Amino acid sequence: MKRGTTAFICALIISMVSMFAFTSCDKDTDCKLKVHVVKKSDGRSMENVKVTISKNGATLKAEGLSDASGIFEATFHAPAIFDVIGVMNVTETVTDSINGTHEEVIGQYIGQTSVRLKDGEEVSTDLKMEYYNAK
Repeated sequence: MKRGTTAFICALIISMVSMFAFTSCDKDTDCKLKVHVVKKSDGRSMENVKVTISKNGATLKAEGLSDASGIFEATFHAPAIFDVIGVMNVTETVTDSINGTHEEVIGQYIGQTSVRLKDGEEVSTDLKMEYYNAK
């Protein structure tokens, strides 16, 4: 019986060592951010809004345009608090005798929010865009 107990303990030790040796301690630490760009006035999604993600308003971390569903996504390798800013110019076609036909900015949609990203998590936020008249 002593021999069986010894064999069992040896097998248990070997299996535990194997389990720790072949198990990775790495975890997914990527932080995913999903921004849904919407009009503040009616909540409709906005396409082609320039979304800028920065830290403390200075260090650019990501930039791009919202898609047809109003979504902009980015992945970061460390948790942080980020500023999210959206800007979209509203233009009209103008014709005059000096410049001919050209696009003129008549207003902008602007939105801003902040997000906190955590290790291995996906964070979703709405970026509410408000219209400002340029004239």
